[in-house]
Amino acid sequence: MGPYKLFDNLYYVGTNNVGAYIVDTGAGLIIIDAGWGERDCESMVSDMRTLGLDPGNIKMILLSHEHIDHYGCVKDWKNGVCPYAEVALSQLGWNYLRTRPAEGAFSNPRPKSIDMYLTDGQRVHLGNTTIQIVATPGHSMGCVSFIIPVRDRGANHVVGIMGGTTVQGNWDEAFVYFTSIEYFKQACSEAKCDVGLGTHASLDYKADFDKLANRKPGEPNPLVMGTEKFDTVYLQKYRKMAVDKMKTLTPEGPAPKP
Repeated sequence: MGPYKLFDNLYYVGTNNVGAYIVDTGAGLIIIDAGWGERDCESMVSDMRTLGLDPGNIKMILLSHEHIDHYGCVKDWKNGVCPYAEVALSQLGWNYLRTRPAEGAFSNPRPKSIDMYLTDGQRVHLGNTTIQIVATPGHSMGCVSFIIPVRDRGANHVVGIMGGTTVQGNWDEAFVYFTSIEYFKQACSEAKCDVGLGTHASLDYKADFDKLANRKPGEPNPLVMGTEKFDTVYLQKYRKMAVDKMKTLTPEGPAPKP
């Protein structure tokens, strides 16, 4: 899948299942999520070069959460591609990852260390870009989401990326996921997010990414939905998913309205 230039300073690289977003800050690159394993890393490196981006210029690797399809390539990135890049994950996610047995979504290879903890409300600065971190547990214990300013042919927009795109299989986690959506909504409303993206882009965005690849001068960016639809379409999809999951489980409390 891809690679794609989504905005003047935002790119997508990776496979049909999982990939990464690249932010060009003017003073180096930030990559959001790291892929699953060696083949993903090779694919992303190739994609970046196709887009004219230097993988060695990655300064930060921001991990949305502690599942292997998002941290599994860290070892490969650090071993030879961008050895001086800082790796960042929430402290809760890192503590959980260090102590949980290596199986399933928490398999090896894991990052050897974390250089920076991502905290709720934190602003990560590099070059001309400031990325806001929002804690959104539910998909995983330490999941965070991102708010990123972007430009499209010179016009300013704001991207919200929900860090976890599926709901886990028990009522408590589904409810926490639901509350995280509402918390993320508040932050995104204040930031005036008008673009919604996810960490598994092939689930919902490939058609729009393909439209972008064939976009003509003067045509709008298909990813820009406006601030109202960010809530009523983008966030509502996650909201409904959480409520539907709660309804299928033995309830410990009433399900909220989606």
